[in-house]
Amino acid sequence: NEAVISMQVETIIGYLPETDISSIISKDKMDLISDNFRKGKKGLKELKDALPKDLSYPEIRIALAKISHQSF
Repeated sequence: NEAVISMQVETIIGYLPETDISSIISKDKMDLISDNFRKGKKGLKELKDALPKDLSYPEIRIALAKISHQSF
């Protein structure tokens, strides 16, 4: 299921931060999540509430993993 897969991808990103996730999350969605994260929305639920409804929890979880393993 999508939730389990997103947790597995999150683990992979933890070990290999350079993992390309562009086939999972579009650049537009990633930018939107990143922008909200930088504006102070750090929690999964907080981001879900602030983002368009078509973004799923698993997508947000993967994006957060990527964001947390990169320096901005």
